[in-house]
Amino acid sequence: MKKKNILPILTCALLPLSLMMTSCQKGHADSTTPPPTTSKVEDGDVCIDLEITKMPTKTEYKVGETFKTAGLRFNAIYQNGYIEEDLTGGDLDSYSPKGALTEDVEAITIEFEGVSKDIPITVTAKTLKSVEITREPDIKTYQLGETLDLTGLVVAADYEEGLIDNETNYIVTDKDNNEYKQGTALNTAGELELFVKVTSNEVTMSDSFKITVFDGITVQAENVYLPDSGAEAPTDESYTIITGNNLDLAFNDNNKDTHLKHDSTFTGDGYLGDINVGMKIEFYIYSKVEMKNADIVLIASSTRTNGDAQKMDDMNVNQLFKMYLGEDEEEVWLSDELIIEGKNYPPAGSATTMWTNWVEVPLGKLAIKPGYNKITLKCIGTQKGSDNYGRTPNIDRLEIRSSDEAVETGDYVTDVEVISEPTKKDYQVGDTFDPEGLKFNVTYRNGYDGDTNLGPDAKYLSYTPNGKLGYSDNKITFTYKNYSWEMPINLTLPAISKVELTSLPGVSYYTKGSKLDLSGLRVKATYANGYVDENATNYTIKDSLGNTYKNGDLLDKDYPDDEVTFTVEITAGGQTQSATFTLTITDGITVEAEQTEKTSDTSSYTVITRVQKDDAKIVENANGQTAIENIKVGSQIDFYVYSQTEVKDAKLILVAASLLRATDGSQTYDTKFNEQFSLAIDDQPVTVSDETMIKGRQANGDGLWFLWTENEICNVDLKAGYTKITLKCIGQIKDYDNSDRAANIDKISIQF
Repeated sequence: MKKKNILPILTCALLPLSLMMTSCQKGHADSTTPPPTTSKVEDGDVCIDLEITKMPTKTEYKVGETFKTAGLRFNAIYQNGYIEEDLTGGDLDSYSPKGALTEDVEAITIEFEGVSKDIPITVTAKTLKSVEITREPDIKTYQLGETLDLTGLVVAADYEEGLIDNETNYIVTDKDNNEYKQGTALNTAGELELFVKVTSNEVTMSDSFKITVFDGITVQAENVYLPDSGAEAPTDESYTIITGNNLDLAFNDNNKDTHLKHDSTFTGDGYLGDINVGMKIEFYIYSKVEMKNADIVLIASSTRTNGDAQKMDDMNVNQLFKMYLGEDEEEVWLSDELIIEGKNYPPAGSATTMWTNWVEVPLGKLAIKPGYNKITLKCIGTQKGSDNYGRTPNIDRLEIRSSDEAVETGDYVTDVEVISEPTKKDYQVGDTFDPEGLKFNVTYRNGYDGDTNLGPDAKYLSYTPNGKLGYSDNKITFTYKNYSWEMPINLTLPAISKVELTSLPGVSYYTKGSKLDLSGLRVKATYANGYVDENATNYTIKDSLGNTYKNGDLLDKDYPDDEVTFTVEITAGGQTQSATFTLTITDGITVEAEQTEKTSDTSSYTVITRVQKDDAKIVENANGQTAIENIKVGSQIDFYVYSQTEVKDAKLILVAASLLRATDGSQTYDTKFNEQFSLAIDDQPVTVSDETMIKGRQANGDGLWFLWTENEICNVDLKAGYTKITLKCIGQIKDYDNSDRAANIDKISIQF
């Protein structure tokens, strides 16, 4: 606690003369009249001096240490006669200098209520043993005229007094002792060796790194021209256009001028992050001269985390981007060896962040013509790190570097001439393709003609399928670098020896006249030559009456019993094998999700109420399955069930898909119905048991959002004509990726 005492101004007479001159006369040099005493500090009273009563415990330091206020005691003297006694370092408003002390510091200036006082200290140099660069700067190649950036540079200095693993008290020079600082212009092309020097106690030691300065062009990520802004496009400078999905994620609205992220530690201006699949980044390179064989270099940062190793993992360029040249977007082949290097997390105080660990990625070579040259990167995929998020790299800029090197053989392939095809073309299912006998020549866009008479062991040649041939594999697709071609083969089926059902359809209860849903059905076929097809599709399905079915067909036959046996058959090599499953088909009514409006006076239908844009919409997957998805709190689905007669105590079954996912997407989990939906019949609320679940399922190759399960909700009474059954979303469940979700809905069935 601070405490204030009233002391007569006469106390000044008891102080040493030097303090009396400061304490009694500061602020009153034109008067010898002592300030009046008062019983309290009033508004407007100010502190006029600080009296050090006890020096800090430590006043002797080594270079690099920081000042400590421990042990400091002082009094604050006010112009009204008050003295605030026994204050400590914690009461100070501030002190300086803070941080690592240098050899030229002779005093620490403390500050309290506008008054400052110097405390003498001694700072002595440490004894230097060695200097080592433990992390070189992120960027080591530059365009002529650019400025030096030392971001990422980490220097360790070993002193007799101990190791400093992030020493900042250094200078950077070239071999002629010219000093290079952050922002120094690089005006000479070529390779330059820079020395990092640390001096202590008249001893200087150093380590070095090299940079290269090229003549060329740079397109910064923040140099973005937005066509819809109404501004005219530049005519004599390079710029970028960004189009595609979710641009608001990539743009940072904190700065309306550039629309880009602004925590970049390389350019200091911005970078492109949160790149989405489908986004296109078009770099318009303006050159005043022709550059016949320029290097294309992307400056990017891996965002693929590896928390255990405290680093970013490498990212494969060709899994993330496709690259195109020119306005006609001619595709460029990107090899598997093109890597965005994942660096270690930067140490504290290095000025680099884990998201802007910039590295250089050479994408290939390009002939630059005078005027504009367009280079396009299209995002085609993401890569997951230890945090399980699909990520794309951050991009700082694209560089075009002039080069006199010979053209590489890995340029864009424009044609492949097949000299001879593989010798064997006749196979049975289960055999493995043999490429022996294949010979071909390669034509490149850049005119290179050295790849001739290549065979099946050519370095960049691949083909699919590469393994046991399936029953539908009637051709082989060869790929050499960016170029692909096909060759037909003759494929026959050996005799079938066994058919097994490894997974049954997800929906097994139907009302008569509804659609057959085979999602979830998995058929395993074993052939006489030992080949096993774990996911066979070359089967036919028949009911007990001999009728043939495929997915989506109506179950509208007059079956002799509610329990109907269906047979899965495969015929091959003159043999037929089969397996069976059973469906329950009862009288009742089914309302499909896509039946969204009344088509007659006797048809059941669905009405969806959207509470905001893009809520609760009907979607269809590649297999033709439909669903009501994107259901949010407030979304309402009204099922209008038409019945010709009154029905009592019918089962209400909801066919839905749980969206609570496992982290690897292999399955979904059970979720409570009444945590997501309320139920009403003709607008009268219906209580649903807490035990009623929307069940989850193993994925088994089905679309994750269409893993349908049958969920018996309750029993209902239907009147003759229309009965309105309402599901209203009252809550969403948080998934493993922190997104809020409610189950997707396929249909309801009323079983009599």
